[in-house]
Amino acid sequence: MTRPAGGEHTSDDGENTVPMTMARRIGAVALIVVAALALLAGIGMRTWWLPPATLSASVPAPSSSTPSGSTPSGSAPVTVIDRGVVDAAGGKDVTVSVKGSGAFVLAQGRAADVEAWVGPAAHTTITGRGDALAATPTAGESRVPDPSGADLFVTTQRATGELTHVWTASESGDRALLLTADGTAAAPTDVTVSWDNDQSTPWAVPLIVLGAIALVAGLALLVLRRRGPAGPSPRRGRHAALPDEPGSGRAERATTEATTPAVPPTPTGTYRPDYGTERTAGERTGASMRRSHVLRPGVVPVVGGTLVAGVVATGLLTGVPTARAAESPSAPASPASASAAASASAPSSDAAPSSDAAPSSDAASATAGVALQPQQVDRIMGSVASVVGKADVARSAAALPARMGGEALAERTANYRIRAKAPTYRAPSTIAAGPVLAQMITTGATWPRTVVMVTKDDASTVPQILTLTQASPRENYRVVSAVGLLPGTTFPQAGSDEPAVRPLDPARADGLTTSPRAALSSLASVLTAGRPAYTRAIAKNRFVDQLVAGQAAAVKANPSARISGRHTPDAAQTRVLQTADGGALVIGALDNAVTVTPKVSGGRLTLRSELAALAGVKESRTPVDIRYGESVVLYVPAAGSREAVQVIGAAQELLSVTRR
Repeated sequence: MTRPAGGEHTSDDGENTVPMTMARRIGAVALIVVAALALLAGIGMRTWWLPPATLSASVPAPSSSTPSGSTPSGSAPVTVIDRGVVDAAGGKDVTVSVKGSGAFVLAQGRAADVEAWVGPAAHTTITGRGDALAATPTAGESRVPDPSGADLFVTTQRATGELTHVWTASESGDRALLLTADGTAAAPTDVTVSWDNDQSTPWAVPLIVLGAIALVAGLALLVLRRRGPAGPSPRRGRHAALPDEPGSGRAERATTEATTPAVPPTPTGTYRPDYGTERTAGERTGASMRRSHVLRPGVVPVVGGTLVAGVVATGLLTGVPTARAAESPSAPASPASASAAASASAPSSDAAPSSDAAPSSDAASATAGVALQPQQVDRIMGSVASVVGKADVARSAAALPARMGGEALAERTANYRIRAKAPTYRAPSTIAAGPVLAQMITTGATWPRTVVMVTKDDASTVPQILTLTQASPRENYRVVSAVGLLPGTTFPQAGSDEPAVRPLDPARADGLTTSPRAALSSLASVLTAGRPAYTRAIAKNRFVDQLVAGQAAAVKANPSARISGRHTPDAAQTRVLQTADGGALVIGALDNAVTVTPKVSGGRLTLRSELAALAGVKESRTPVDIRYGESVVLYVPAAGSREAVQVIGAAQELLSVTRR
């Protein structure tokens, strides 16, 4: 056989060598290009194409043109920021940055409450429009009071120059922010809202991983070559068909190989043919070259680049969290109910809600419409206890109107007057700020508003039932009734969406065994009769027993005097809240008017020390009118119940003594 010119080797598969090499190189280059593009895209998503960490929106500069009937933007004494700014942020938590020329106040409250507080005042409303902010001016009054510390607002902050407030989406449901300066100067309108931007790039890591795999595979195809020199194919089947050259010994070797019996596989699973005869160095080399290209049974060829790519891919994927795992917050724990019943005979500390319990989202939504949030309750009760406590120490009623009103204010003022002249007269019960054992809070957006708190401190023997009212949005809550929970009674639970409740009409008996007004009239009739004539209308209770017994003792102790009295409900002091079982909690007041007249003309009446302190004299020969205030708390059962109206709390206080 003649060799081709140039000494090139030829074989039956020689014509496939060049196309296969070119295809491998083209594939390698294509993989490297794809890898570069994937890596470029993946890295770019995490670097120069990464969205900004935060986005922001600001109020545009005030327009020179102002609609007719409107106050120019930036000149109103009030600025209102509504929840539209949260909508502009896609419902995310926002940071509100406010800049002003001097001192100003930021207050947060329910949107309806903020609107009611603003009322007829001129104001600028800032809201979100798409992903921007807009300011709308409204004409009105040019003066507003200072909102700092007002009971209406959940929180208030005072700042000078600049203030930052974090407004969480969970609390923004029906909330709004209010800004004022000194009540007459223009409120700040330089407001910027910023929020965290979504920087998630779900395709970045997959592109980087795939790019790395493609790059390694492309380099492997480009660099790695077939093992052994280029030349004729060493496959046995093709080699046996080659023509023999005379004297080459190829025929003899072929005969020897054909007649050599098959050798069983070695323990490693490979075949080792025994050529039997001793060969020359050239023959052994040729055979070795042929065997080096034979695929051995049981051995799988591994391309080094593929294995490396697998390791690289595993290393990149290990520890990369999935989007679902990263975005799945753990569910918060649900808090305990805050409106447990409080018993006077054995008050339990378990009735007080735990301050450590973290409110869940369900709890937050359940109390979103409640007029007072827990932090407001704590602040209000602390202020009430502080103001009244200082007044009790000074025995001065000058500061009481800030936190007391109605029957409670009248009773405490009279007590101070009596004790100023009769120091041994009993002091009023201390107002306990907490702990709050039970509470009933209205949800409406109208005024006046009523809330009831049951508190007990270490100095108290029985829990107190404190009723507070808010006459208007710009006024604070005042205690209008403070009575002790009668022994053996239980304070009813709040409504189904506790601690929120619904106020009821005192004159209507819808869903009740009797109307609240009729229940108070029945109690007044029992007390006026002067004997515990209990009926189905009023259940037996300690208050009636003690009051009737006291009236009988007074008549017996004054045989020379004629004593008459009458108990009359005060309709203006009646407040009703619905309870969980469909009944009603009735807070009322009775006016007890007592007239003492000498039985004989010219007879003389001797007054006790407390009566003399208010009358200004110790004796009187003319009739004396004595007036007592009686604060009561009743429970009226729901319709269909066989129970009578219960008196669960009561207190009596001497109010006035006059001579005719």
